[in-house]
Amino acid sequence: MKVRTQLLSAQLAPLLPLLLSGLITLIALFQMTRSVQEVSSVGMERVQLSQQALQYFREEHASLETYREEGSGEALAEAQRRSGSLRARLVLIANGAEAERLAGLLSDYEATAGLDAEPASEEEIARAGREMISELQQRQLRLEDQLHTDLDRVAATGRTTATLVVVMVGIVLAIGVGIALVLGRDLTRAVRELQKGTDGVAAGDFEYRIEPLEVDELDQLGRAFNKMAKRGGAGRSEEHTSELQSHATSR
Repeated sequence: MKVRTQLLSAQLAPLLPLLLSGLITLIALFQMTRSVQEVSSVGMERVQLSQQALQYFREEHASLETYREEGSGEALAEAQRRSGSLRARLVLIANGAEAERLAGLLSDYEATAGLDAEPASEEEIARAGREMISELQQRQLRLEDQLHTDLDRVAATGRTTATLVVVMVGIVLAIGVGIALVLGRDLTRAVRELQKGTDGVAAGDFEYRIEPLEVDELDQLGRAFNKMAKRGGAGRSEEHTSELQSHATSR
């Protein structure tokens, strides 16, 4: 690996995990925000529908009361319209057996209050009305409780996701730092090896050889250093031999 590449890799190794961690965090936050919005939107819509259902029933009750007192066909038509709107809301705020129960209570009330038949006594009408209002109010409370439960569940999921993101960020960052340390260690070892060889030659140790290095340019420099040391050692050997021969001749 080239020196420039290795230096660049050592510098970027911690940064890339940080960028990846930031991307993971943004995705997690986006998903959590989206979940909260979806749960809140659906839950609030059902709560509002239950409020509308209660309001429509009260308006139907008032119209039927006017019809019984005055015999007004307009009041009867208004009660029928409110009945249709109310039944459409009941389908949206309840399912299965609960929806059937609400529809049954409404039918009992309308039959008692005179929507499609002769009205019953005021006591029977009041009783049927109280039962319907009580059931609608209880349904609204259950929907509100369900909304709070769903939001708490999403919040708990968000906290778990945040914890996982923090752990992942730590792991990825640790890997990046580890890679940077490994790359930096290889480069540092190569430089120290060259420095050690240079000091050895300077001290007269021409037999010292540098082992192959993992950094390309420094490895080439190491091989050149070995050649230089070899030539230096050979030259010094020849000089020493010449000195011995001169000394022998002079004697």
